Amino acid sequence: MTTATGPQNLSTLFKNFLKPEKDVSGHYSNSQFGITDIVFPDGWHGTEASSIAGLTVIMHPGNESGSLANPPLTQPQILLQAVCRTTRI
Repeated sequence: MTTATGPQNLSTLFKNFLKPEKDVSGHYSNSQFGITDIVFPDGWHGTEASSIAGLTVIMHPGNESGSLANPPLTQPQILLQAVCRTTRI
């Protein structure tokens, strides 16, 4: 078994931890976390944020621009979380 040097591990950790958010709506799947198909209600919008520790998807009524007028804390939300049981670096 070989291991990478410290700076390479740190670089990989940051790259995997700070993945960009992704807009989601309608049908959603993520095979990396075993999600084959989830259907969110029509007219709902949200974001996916994944890292080496897991996945979070937060959905709320409206579109992306509508979320600025009505902060998500004052709206109903759907929260989907998946947590990795193993850490891969």
